[in-house]
Amino acid sequence: MNDGMRTGGPKTAEGKAIVATNAVTHGLTSKELVLPGERKADLTALRQSLLADLNPVGSLETLLVERAALCLWRLRRVMRFEAGFMGNGLSAEARHDPYGEFVARFNVADKLVLLTRYETAIERSLYRTLGELRAMQQARGKAGDGTIDVTPKGEFVS
Repeated sequence: MNDGMRTGGPKTAEGKAIVATNAVTHGLTSKELVLPGERKADLTALRQSLLADLNPVGSLETLLVERAALCLWRLRRVMRFEAGFMGNGLSAEARHDPYGEFVARFNVADKLVLLTRYETAIERSLYRTLGELRAMQQARGKAGDGTIDVTPKGEFVS
């Protein structure tokens, strides 16, 4: 039994904060928005930019814009991981050992497959969120301006 199991882990808030990210491997599903090596200011700037671009009205539209910002933040994280895997895929030892190179490339390929799954899920969430926002804004626009939509639906019959 190791010391961590005997002691029950950290007791202070500072100690708990230190070990909170011990198990984080990629952070794509993390509850923490900003991981070590990332800057909260960058996330805030992204959020503010989207709020300005998408111009939400009301708390629900604002929530959708914030969800979109988090999706984009995580997609940026995916791109950083992909670049890291491609640039650092092989250790110096693996480059000189054909078996080691094969194993290293296989492990990198497995990680890229998993990363692609996360990327796809995040993209779907982003597109769904933006679609919901667009639908709400269109419905609000139609309801709020008092005009009637006279665009023909379908073909004319003669």
